[in-house]
Amino acid sequence: TTEIYTLSLHGALPILPAGAYNVGDDDPVTHRDYVNALATAMQLPRSPKLPPTWAANLAGPVGKMLARSLRISNMKLRNAGWAPKFRSVREGFAATIAEMNVAQHAHAA
Repeated sequence: TTEIYTLSLHGALPILPAGAYNVGDDDPVTHRDYVNALATAMQLPRSPKLPPTWAANLAGPVGKMLARSLRISNMKLRNAGWAPKFRSVREGFAATIAEMNVAQHAHAA
């Protein structure tokens, strides 16, 4: 993810042994919760379809990913000293949209 890439560039991540690492939230959500959190953050209506049409159009290939069910743990990264900036997508989406809105208003001024 961008967060991991940025942290590694700035030396915030410890040197990790070779291997695969899952990046996930501390507070996992269902696909429905994920889509609802994004819709709420974007002030869009919640859709009864999963993924909703707007999410599939917005995300492209990610729409297919949302239809899958994955169970992952970030414990391996946590044990190496990493922690996600946000506990869940609920917090992350809201903060990201808020930052985008601030930047958009600053750019417009």
